[in-house]
Amino acid sequence: MKKLLIVACICAGFALAGCSSDDGNDNTPANSLTIDAHVEN
Repeated sequence: MKKLLIVACICAGFALAGCSSDDGNDNTPANSLTIDAHVEN
């Protein structure tokens, strides 16, 4: 049982490491639009 828990923790570590965003995308959306607005009080 202890070996199964260790293997599960190792697999979870690899799965979470695979989800990191190291692609340099800078979190910009695929369809980025520029909105220019002027707000008056």
